[in-house]
Amino acid sequence: MKKLVTAFTLLITINSLAGGFRWPQVDYDHAKLFLFNINLEHPEHFNWHVYQDGVYAGSKIGEGQLIEQEDLDKLHSALVRGVHELHSGLSKCYTPRHGIIYYDKLGKPVASFSICLECEKISLWDIQKGQYPIEESNHFDLKKAQKQIDAITKFVQSQDFPVFQREEEYIEYISNREDLKVNGEMYMQMSENDSMSLSKYSIDDVKSWQVEIFHAQKLKQTEETKITAGGDKWTYQQLSSAKSRFIFSLDKEDPYLVEATIQDENILLPNGVSVGMSLDDVMNTFPIYDGIAWPELIQLKNDKLTIDYYFKNRTLVKITLQFSIV
Repeated sequence: MKKLVTAFTLLITINSLAGGFRWPQVDYDHAKLFLFNINLEHPEHFNWHVYQDGVYAGSKIGEGQLIEQEDLDKLHSALVRGVHELHSGLSKCYTPRHGIIYYDKLGKPVASFSICLECEKISLWDIQKGQYPIEESNHFDLKKAQKQIDAITKFVQSQDFPVFQREEEYIEYISNREDLKVNGEMYMQMSENDSMSLSKYSIDDVKSWQVEIFHAQKLKQTEETKITAGGDKWTYQQLSSAKSRFIFSLDKEDPYLVEATIQDENILLPNGVSVGMSLDDVMNTFPIYDGIAWPELIQLKNDKLTIDYYFKNRTLVKITLQFSIV
């Protein structure tokens, strides 16, 4: 009985220190650690979260590294008193370079933890609560927050992941990682019954491919006119953002998609593929894959459609579509 009372007292003490906070607040089977936001080609390629609401960070690198549960428990215990200070941030900037994605038994992401060790700020997301809001508090415990950042830093380093002060150091590290290399091109015949080639896609169809996430840019619809050398005018509809462009047929009454270049992570194709997925994730969407292990390009083609998947650091960074529908 004495042991039970002692354990109960300890539990109450821990809960009072935590203020009811527990991370993660959803069940998960395993978790992986990733690097992201490294060597961004354009400012709009910046990602706030390594994963959120069905969308992977387009800058996420590779397959990630599986984390032992014992190590995760140590990390989680460092957060038990609450993370208001780190969620608010100890400085005004925010460039997360480390992220953890938590998965269920089927491999579906259920939570994410994005970490900026340079600016000492974190962001949290889970499948039930969404993006965690920054809670207001009259008390800012800087000493506690610094201890938590130190614990997070030690955790990252214990996984043999780098913690640098300059982006150039991360770029050099990644360029030397042989397990992130991609090489060669793979060409595959796509079934006529593939989900991407079963339909003509209208403007509304393409708009429905967008997943609404924090800071995502919505596609803007415009009408474009091109003039040929002979003076003929061609007018068509397009949807575009800073990173993607969808061009539709000349049919004024019922225009349909004829080509696209996609680099927005929040565009989820009908076949379940989106920018930011790992090379393995994309390969797993194919009924059969018989080709080189780590291609830089995978092309799927049939009489109706050509899809090109472009990879960098074993992560999908761009998709192009070319339709031949008449």
